[in-house]
Amino acid sequence: NAFCVHDGDAKVLDPACGSGSFLVRAYYLKKLLAPGKPHAELLAELFGCDIALYPAHLATLNLAAREITNERNYPCIARKDFFDVQPGKPFCTTPGTDPHTVVGVSLPALDAVVGNPPYVRQEKLGRELKDKLGKLLREAWPDLALSGRSDFHCYFWPAAARFLREGGHFGFL
Repeated sequence: NAFCVHDGDAKVLDPACGSGSFLVRAYYLKKLLAPGKPHAELLAELFGCDIALYPAHLATLNLAAREITNERNYPCIARKDFFDVQPGKPFCTTPGTDPHTVVGVSLPALDAVVGNPPYVRQEKLGRELKDKLGKLLREAWPDLALSGRSDFHCYFWPAAARFLREGGHFGFL
């Protein structure tokens, strides 16, 4: 986070957020860099995605717990396959100001992408998933050629980079 999040207004994504450790650290770094920034604004600039239900719930709770007195306490965590996230399409939903509405939240141009994507051997991915990922990356990066022997984490790099603004920062373990 320290290499990627340089100011309190940074918009940050963890595309495989698990329980939200990178996002919580980004929250505190942003709070340090912009001490007067309200909790709801900090949350609105942090985005996480996880395909698994339980980790996505944990990430939501871990971010919301940073300030439990705030009524507008809705982290932008999507429980979905990150490779289904499309620029300009809703990333997740949060409750609206009316208790019976939800608001679609799209990813803005990001200042930072951080995280620790899953490292899964290519032999365990299967042809259908490799074809899906290859098609997605060819559409976003026509000159990119990953071999069919690339481990899963290799697909996260270019897929996440398509959301970075010019001059944004990227940091994966």
